[in-house]
Amino acid sequence: MTLTFNYSNVVADHAEIKAETYLSICIPTYNRVEKTFQLVKSILNYDGNDVEVIVVDNCSTDSTQDLLKTISDDRFKYLRNKEAIGGMPNILNSMTYASGEYVLLCLDKDHVLPNKISQFIDQIKKSNFSVGQCSLDSSEFDKNITYKEGIDSIINIAYTSEHPSGLFIKNNIIKEKAFIKNIVDKYNAFAFLPELLKAEVALYGGTAGRINMPFVVTETREECAKEISHTYKGNNIYFMPDNVIIRFNIFKEHIDSLSISAENKKKLTERIYKSLLVSAAIEYKNIMLDEKICRHHGINTRKVGKKEQIKYLWQFNRNFFNSNFSDNNFWKYKTTVILSTKLLLRILIKS
Repeated sequence: MTLTFNYSNVVADHAEIKAETYLSICIPTYNRVEKTFQLVKSILNYDGNDVEVIVVDNCSTDSTQDLLKTISDDRFKYLRNKEAIGGMPNILNSMTYASGEYVLLCLDKDHVLPNKISQFIDQIKKSNFSVGQCSLDSSEFDKNITYKEGIDSIINIAYTSEHPSGLFIKNNIIKEKAFIKNIVDKYNAFAFLPELLKAEVALYGGTAGRINMPFVVTETREECAKEISHTYKGNNIYFMPDNVIIRFNIFKEHIDSLSISAENKKKLTERIYKSLLVSAAIEYKNIMLDEKICRHHGINTRKVGKKEQIKYLWQFNRNFFNSNFSDNNFWKYKTTVILSTKLLLRILIKS
């Protein structure tokens, strides 16, 4: 069932941008009361007034509401949806309630280093990116990466299937355009909505880039294994080969909707074809041997054999050729044959 996203679904109005708030850290949450509470309290240890923390609660059934309402700080805002809207829609929606110049996304299971906030803000001011990613789990500073405006920004920042935490966007773009509403209305429960948003913002807003510094830290593998995912379990697990094919089709559909040249659409399609074919035929095998990841998603580990890998390789390519996309078959053949042959040899040779 497809749900239509309703912006009146939350107990709050959307915020206007405030001059005094530079960075809004948005935390979508559901039933992670202790982690969310500790995350908020940790960020609020930062003593500047140029930061705000916004939690958007997707109707948690634990004590999230009661505990977060005990936090008294003008820089903190707790919002609760009137009804559950789904995990991924809530992630994107949380960014629309920001009042800072920039919006940073942090999932409720991850962490932000409060002693690095000032440095992160300095890096954003220097970069002036319209959209970007902060490196995750970094232990040291490195040079930021700036992509050229246009296709270079889109191809390097969007459709990369990255973890959502660490995504940051200029708030005026979110306020001016209906990107989030349009994406959620059309693709609702899709596991990689932020990738579509990044593409839209990069096309509209200018340069994209990456800030490489210690700032956003993801949950450990041990923490991940202790709790079954609220969103991705059963038939909805995003790394299953059938769902990787669905991801390719949605990415491809979205690429074809962008106002870019046919040649640039081919460049983007070739990149997502390569990365997602590897995900379906190679990476899936490795994931299914990972006890911690499988436990997090409520499934058992198992060995994926060569015949099964070849089947996924064939299914992925069959989908590409049988799809209703506008690309001609000769170009599809040229795109697929080299990589597919390499992957087939890799599957057959590897013991």
